[in-house]
Amino acid sequence: MNKKLKNAPHFKAQAEKVSNFSDWFIFVGDEAFQGYDKSNGTDYLNLMDHVFKIPNNKRTPPVILGNKQLTELQGLQIAPTEQRYIKLFQIGALSESQKTAICLNLAQYTAVTKCELYDRTGGFIESLGDYIERVRTGDTAAEIVAETVGNGLQVTLTADEMRNAPVNKITAYFLQWLSTQPINNKLAYHALHNRLYCFNGKTWDYLPDTHAHRLIKDFFNAYGVGHSMQKVKNICEYLSVELPFFGETAPHFLAFNNGVLNKDTLEFLPHNPDYWLIGFNECDYSDNPPPTPHFDKWLDFISSGNEQRKLGFLAGLYMILFNRNDWQLTLELIGEAGGGKSVFLEVGKMLAGSNNSEPISLKALNDERQIVKILNKSFIYSSDESKYIGDSSIFKKLSSGEAVDFNPKNKPAFSVAVKAIFALASNTLPIYKNDGGGMDRRRVIFPFYRAVTPEQRDPQLISKLQGELAGIVRKIITTFPIADGAKLALYEQQRNDEVLKLKRDNDHILDFIQAFELLDRASNKGLVYGGLNSVPTNPLLMLDKFYWAYLFYCEAHGIDDRQRLKPKYLEQELKHAFKSAGYSINFHINTLGGRQRHTNAIYKDKEGTYKQWTN
Repeated sequence: MNKKLKNAPHFKAQAEKVSNFSDWFIFVGDEAFQGYDKSNGTDYLNLMDHVFKIPNNKRTPPVILGNKQLTELQGLQIAPTEQRYIKLFQIGALSESQKTAICLNLAQYTAVTKCELYDRTGGFIESLGDYIERVRTGDTAAEIVAETVGNGLQVTLTADEMRNAPVNKITAYFLQWLSTQPINNKLAYHALHNRLYCFNGKTWDYLPDTHAHRLIKDFFNAYGVGHSMQKVKNICEYLSVELPFFGETAPHFLAFNNGVLNKDTLEFLPHNPDYWLIGFNECDYSDNPPPTPHFDKWLDFISSGNEQRKLGFLAGLYMILFNRNDWQLTLELIGEAGGGKSVFLEVGKMLAGSNNSEPISLKALNDERQIVKILNKSFIYSSDESKYIGDSSIFKKLSSGEAVDFNPKNKPAFSVAVKAIFALASNTLPIYKNDGGGMDRRRVIFPFYRAVTPEQRDPQLISKLQGELAGIVRKIITTFPIADGAKLALYEQQRNDEVLKLKRDNDHILDFIQAFELLDRASNKGLVYGGLNSVPTNPLLMLDKFYWAYLFYCEAHGIDDRQRLKPKYLEQELKHAFKSAGYSINFHINTLGGRQRHTNAIYKDKEGTYKQWTN
């Protein structure tokens, strides 16, 4: 197409400083001019100062494609003919058809080989280079769509054209038609989930194939074109390669009915599809939130009037609110049914965002197929769990940010880190076998001793707390203006006396070692460790060696073989167990003369221990 083109705004100014093999910057979208604002715009300054760190003397104004320019793309020169590298920054709304028109322009009028689209903060959205190359090599669907942009986004097609067009062109027509619809007119493809999502004006909703099929059917009906189910499915399937990829969810944003709260800056912003949020709280946020009487009453109840305990609960909610996965801690809510554990999880879901939260059983957590449901979640929880005795590796991976293995159905297996907070609610404390203390330093345990009486129960409590959410957020932030304050409160909760008692009551190793004190070093004064050979049947004789004493303890307390540790594994647990129980001296074993393995453990009161274990 040979015709004289008009230079886009700032084309000449940028061309004077940028070579064909440097990055050419273009601001696109309905807020593109505001984003630059004569070099004073917030978006422009952020990109120059913080993202690309370009000094003032080397800065150039970006080409601007606002609403007017986006309707004139067929006659605009938006980049030099020989330009190779282009960066587009989406500032405000940009429809798929407008994006397609930009690609057509670059394919026709430039030699670009690498073209990338970023959001207004410099976050990568997608690469457009391959698509531009397809247009150059004969894919004219984009040209047909682009030529309609200046005509009110209307596609004029005959039934014959629709009937005979290949799937890629029909898909382009469908997206053009969809952009004219009043709601749910913006789609994206989530490659990891293999799902389509649509923007509902506030957040992104999962779009099941059955719903997508109905949209495509409505499209065909709008043009009076007959269609088969297979043709509908073909378009739905092709959308996975035509749509932009679903971006990375911004973890520091919390969506409300009336906007989005930046949890890092406390700035309240309009809803924006570029935040890639998949859930919102159905209440309004306010900078001057109302009081929180129902939350305060609940918090007082579960804290039993203990201010330190109250700080611990608020710190746990802080960790969920700000997704402090980097603290490498997990939350365990243990105790009475009806004591407030489930309400804590519900408040956690509100703070994380309902669609950012996912319930999962401990059994499913250890299943590489079922665990797929936790992808892209920031709060994962298990509720009403029965007694758990087992491996701790998945919990350590979740809390430490290590890669977790996934094996989704009909897709290749992969590993990826899950940046989420994990909370567990159970009547009994989990026991992690052969853990060596790796999990214990991550656990923040909250005992629940009191149950709400039937007269005190409020079936509307959750909805009341939902209405107080803005105030709850403000209360948490006010309590911990510095993140380290919340972290310290969680560490204090780990060392709480009631937590240590709960551990002893639920972990037989911690209870067993209460019978011993530790010498400075292992010597022949300490008990011989022993093993499974020649174990005596006389209980008094079983107290002569450390491991025999452990077996005697297990028999006396009804601890079955499933929970008992073999000599090797008990030895691995003991060093951490003594430390966890508050001992200041480490547990040691040394091989001394006669090849006996002596410990540095001695009985506090051997006779008293025998009586205690046999009564």
